[in-house]
Amino acid sequence: MSTHLPHSHTSFTNKLIFLRPAILRLVGEYVKYMSQLSTHLDMVSSTITLCGLFMAVLETCAIVTGGILGDYQCHSCHTCGGEVNRTSQGPR
Repeated sequence: MSTHLPHSHTSFTNKLIFLRPAILRLVGEYVKYMSQLSTHLDMVSSTITLCGLFMAVLETCAIVTGGILGDYQCHSCHTCGGEVNRTSQGPR
């Protein structure tokens, strides 16, 4: 048996590595939003928190989509501001 991993598996593993901080951020934003709902804070701060939650969802979706389709390459979102760059190879 060969120990060489197929490229797509390695690529998916890399996506999971990038996905971990995004999921942690998503969970953190969700917990913050739910705690603000339970304390009935003013509308402005809950709207700001909801925006943060929405951005965390978008970031997570971008990484997941890149992992599934394989023709997007997502770099570490916390270092490049969440940009998803399209590769020239197309789907693998």
